[in-house]
Amino acid sequence: MLGKRIEPEHYQEETEKAWIASLDEPLLYKIQMIIYILGIAAVAVLQVPLFSHGPMCVNIICWAVWGALFFAAYYLDKKIPERKLRYSNPWIEGVFSVIYFLCYMLWFFLRKDEWGTLPISEQMSLWAIIVVGLIVGVCVRVFLARKKRRSAV
Repeated sequence: MLGKRIEPEHYQEETEKAWIASLDEPLLYKIQMIIYILGIAAVAVLQVPLFSHGPMCVNIICWAVWGALFFAAYYLDKKIPERKLRYSNPWIEGVFSVIYFLCYMLWFFLRKDEWGTLPISEQMSLWAIIVVGLIVGVCVRVFLARKKRRSAV
């Protein structure tokens, strides 16, 4: 861009090209991890008003924080370039797949008081379903990440 005259209507396009060229693969993966962490934090904050019966002001604050976290993750995901490349690391996809799956399973199923009253055979079958679901979810995410890596390169 140095020494090159840029017309005003092409300035934003040229600066975006220069910015994209300055991003490297490890930085894009770090940005993707930040997006995933924002998503996990949004899900965690959402659990407070859904599962606790606290004061209304706490619930409103939690909904507002959830909205801000969700918007930040969505905005970063849409505005940061090279989306296929960011979603192409099998390790990141596998680890965050495990985290997301366990968060949902632990928050939605294991918080229930009924687990303690179930017979041990039913508890074991539910644990088996959770483990199989986890393995399938991780395998699918890793497979899709590898496929995206081949198409991104």
